[in-house]
Amino acid sequence: MKIGIFSIAKQQRTDYDPIYKDLTKMISRFAEVETKDIFHKQINQAHSISTEAAKHSYTQAFEPYFDNSYSIALHPDGKIID
Repeated sequence: MKIGIFSIAKQQRTDYDPIYKDLTKMISRFAEVETKDIFHKQINQAHSISTEAAKHSYTQAFEPYFDNSYSIALHPDGKIID
């Protein structure tokens, strides 16, 4: 099994990096894990235009990574599902 974790973020260090690395290490025992941070100039420009433009640029950024696989999109303000 292969798990891809893609996020729209600038590549920078945060306080969550040790937790993120630890969780990725635990998952890697069961599946191959690929992580990628996506951030383009178009995303940065879209933020200054409008919320809808930002959403559209996110969709365009993620599309190349959604092939014939099962995909789940998560949002920080999303609901917790058990």
